[in-house]
Amino acid sequence: MRSVRTLIIVAAAVTLIAAVPATASAFTIQSASGEQTANAYGLWYAGAGKCAATGCHPAISGTPTVHSEMVKNIPADPSKLTPSATSGMWPPPSGGGLAIQPSDIWLQVGDQFGLLEYIGSPTQNRVAITPSDDVPVWSPMGWEQEHGTGVWEPVTTPMTGKSYNQSCSGCHNLGLTRPSKQSYALPNGGTQTTSTPTAVNSLSIQCEVCHGTGESPSAHAPGVPQVVGGTQLLKAQVCGQCHVTGTAPQRNTSNAFFGNPNGYTPDEDLSAYLTPSTAVPTEAEFMNFIANGGTKPKFLPNGANYSMRHVYYNEWLINKAANGYGHAAPVNAKVGSGTDTKCLGCHSGLGFLNRIGAKLPSGSFIVTDAPTIDEAVAHDPGISCQVCHTGHVGFTASGYDLARKWGSGKKVGCEDCHNWQFEVLDQPLQTEVVKGLERTRPAADTRIRHPQREMVFGGNGGASGKGGLWGVAPAGRFMPDVECADCHMPRTHKEGMPADDDGSPMMTRMSHRFHVVMPGDAQRWKLRPNGDSCTPGCHEGEPSTWTRAQFQSWVEEIQGSVAIRSAEVTSALGVHAQDLGLTGWTSLIAIQPASSPASDLTPAEWQMLQKAAQNADFVINDASKGVHQPSYAMAGLRKALGWARSFRPTIDAELSSAPIGAGQSSAITGTLLSRDGDPIPGASVTLQQSADGGANWESVRSAAAGSGEFALPTGTIEGDRTFRVVYEPDAGVVYASDPVAVRVPATQLQSSPSAATSGWVSSNVIVTLTSTDPAAVTMYSLSGATVQTPQIYQGPFLITAEGPTSITFWSTSEAGTEAHHVATVAIDRCGPVTSSNAVTSYADIARVTASATDAGAGVASIAYSLDGSGWTTTPGNAANVPATSALGSHSLRMKATDTLGTVGATTTATFSVKTKPVLAGSPTGTRTVARGATVTLTASAKRKNGSAVGGKRIVLQRSTNGSSWSTYATLTTSSTGRASRSVRFSSRGTTYWRWYSAVDGKYLSAASAVTKVVAK
Repeated sequence: MRSVRTLIIVAAAVTLIAAVPATASAFTIQSASGEQTANAYGLWYAGAGKCAATGCHPAISGTPTVHSEMVKNIPADPSKLTPSATSGMWPPPSGGGLAIQPSDIWLQVGDQFGLLEYIGSPTQNRVAITPSDDVPVWSPMGWEQEHGTGVWEPVTTPMTGKSYNQSCSGCHNLGLTRPSKQSYALPNGGTQTTSTPTAVNSLSIQCEVCHGTGESPSAHAPGVPQVVGGTQLLKAQVCGQCHVTGTAPQRNTSNAFFGNPNGYTPDEDLSAYLTPSTAVPTEAEFMNFIANGGTKPKFLPNGANYSMRHVYYNEWLINKAANGYGHAAPVNAKVGSGTDTKCLGCHSGLGFLNRIGAKLPSGSFIVTDAPTIDEAVAHDPGISCQVCHTGHVGFTASGYDLARKWGSGKKVGCEDCHNWQFEVLDQPLQTEVVKGLERTRPAADTRIRHPQREMVFGGNGGASGKGGLWGVAPAGRFMPDVECADCHMPRTHKEGMPADDDGSPMMTRMSHRFHVVMPGDAQRWKLRPNGDSCTPGCHEGEPSTWTRAQFQSWVEEIQGSVAIRSAEVTSALGVHAQDLGLTGWTSLIAIQPASSPASDLTPAEWQMLQKAAQNADFVINDASKGVHQPSYAMAGLRKALGWARSFRPTIDAELSSAPIGAGQSSAITGTLLSRDGDPIPGASVTLQQSADGGANWESVRSAAAGSGEFALPTGTIEGDRTFRVVYEPDAGVVYASDPVAVRVPATQLQSSPSAATSGWVSSNVIVTLTSTDPAAVTMYSLSGATVQTPQIYQGPFLITAEGPTSITFWSTSEAGTEAHHVATVAIDRCGPVTSSNAVTSYADIARVTASATDAGAGVASIAYSLDGSGWTTTPGNAANVPATSALGSHSLRMKATDTLGTVGATTTATFSVKTKPVLAGSPTGTRTVARGATVTLTASAKRKNGSAVGGKRIVLQRSTNGSSWSTYATLTTSSTGRASRSVRFSSRGTTYWRWYSAVDGKYLSAASAVTKVVAK
């Protein structure tokens, strides 16, 4: 949990008197709206109430801000006390120091979101008195509170002998006059003597502190402030008058130099009133303090705050680099008479405020017109405090928001300037396709300055990935949910705490040095565990396994890798730039020169070098040296290095050996190297072939050549072929090796008749082989109907065997052996063979099908003749003969013709047609007989013409229930067509009887029903 320690203090006996003249001898607080003559510094003060009452600034009326609420008169308004008197968070009156209660508090310094300091009530007699100069002196009440937790502890580092007026009220209150050890004069004409009474015009920090005040009654009427406007109000020194540590020319009552600019008003130059501390210790000096103690440095070796309060102005001042860059510099060295005024949107505080549409609370613009270059150079305040912050801040539920807003309401952030700025500069855009997705990039002739936003977001400036690296798909954030301030504005080492104190109340003051505090440095400098840029918020748990030095080692490893690859890219591009007559590699990021030798490049080649240089420019100017997005930065540099080394490479290619076997191929081998002889990383080459000497090319296959060497199989080579190896490093940039011509003999086969190689023929076949190379040796072999082992071709040869014969042939020359070719010839001299499905006899009607088969060319048609009738021909290999029911014998003749016209032999099938017999049985119906009687059951078989059917097998079946049957006897009809069986019924009961055909299993129901016999 983040917490703030609260120091409880009491003051000397003081008197709270309203409207007491400035000459009074007591510590005086003048009311905010009361009239007052010029103070000892010759300054008039009216207070915020007067500004609101004039009607000029109604917006500030009733809207407390962090400044106007800095000091609160608790007896006058107890509700302002934090924590409240009823919160139950005040310590019990027991040991360790004086028990403090809400009623003991007179003034509360600070607000509910920051450090609270209390000045004790003069009525409780808990004060130390310094009568000689009426200065309240701090004396410990003895308690500290973990703010917001309700935990109070005895104070461990009491602050004694510290004058609130001498040390604090110069910034926390308005219009302070305070005694000094000696008399002194101020640059504004004011004077201060040892007899000047201590007085403040108003509690808290009022409007005049920033906006200025009148200097004399003749210049302004009493209570009417001299408003400081324009660029003077925007200068950092306006905030710096309080957010500063330095040395004033005057001495205080302890004979020490004041640390506050006595009598300064913002219409003047702060440096005349105070010399800010800007001496940054070297690493050696700082480590000597860590080892041996002594005077504590104000800064860390990187310039960040170490032992001061919220003195952001000191850190801001040392951001002005020697070369003119930095937030503290006014319009920097990059802005001159030839500069595009759009650049002022970031390189000028005035220009930036104009760009974002910054307004005063009344609605009027801070900057009403876009500044010119001359105006910016003459008046620019640099990237001062009020460019990013505004003092008109109201309280919210979670604190107060110091950030300035765009006209749209968006907070001003680092990325508003630390980005490519192609949108502001209206740079033309180009598109490219990366991994199948279309991406938008600023034109390749665009220089890049500070693409922190684009690098942090991995090129994901939007759905189209604007502003990213060429040839690299956008990446996700490497450090998700991390803001710029988390790393570049770490919490600084709080004053008053020992360097190795790991009790670690959260350090709440954000560094304005804008330098990352590396974990290894923080460990070496003995900062508390959360005193670096990496551990708080992101890596709290990792120091248990990673030392802070290991964190720093990881960062340095990334930066080292990026630096090495950047040097490789810029070195390769530098060679090309020199060869092209340019001044350096960055000259490639421009429109292609019209003069030689650069004009001799194809537009695609020039753009390839442009993109390589722009990628390098992108990574180098990111300034994080790859830490913001390591994989994305390295991918962009790899792509750039590939392009740089790919410019007009050397491609050597040759045929490794002649094709050595039928159906096998050779390979084109060689090397692909950059102009300086190095392999091109990630390169891939393509083998192309041409059958017309290079007029037309087709791609065969591709292979990686990242090691500089390649081997590409040619595939089967037939006849004359020309090969080349092509390298295409970028769209439209094509480099090719010298052509490699390969001539392998090609053999052709001719047959007579010519149809023999495409189908069946009915005659012998003559085969002729011809090679494109007369000197080649031609070989052939036969298999199938004719078998012949490989032999040298001597001339045309004859094939006579019936059936298919496969011919394998090829030729061999010094260039190599061609692939084996295969052709088939087929001879069929025989006609089809016919048959039928006829059986010996048919009952009542005969249905017969004639069919034909052919082992060669195939059946074309089939013909049949029934009982001597004429031939009927049917296409195909089968025909259905018309059904016949004529009784007696029949004869069917058949023949077929194949597709070559050959007619096969005639075949004959015979069969007969007979009628089915009619079966009958007797007796029928129900017979009732006496027990022991005999009944004769008879069956007969006759044809339709009445003739008897002898030899017919029939079955007599018996059943006791009329549904389940069993065989009783199997009989055969006599020559008269009859069969009978006598059955004696020796027992009483009912039985059922029927006749069945034994041949076809049919019940004889035509003339006979079931016979039911009842024996009694």
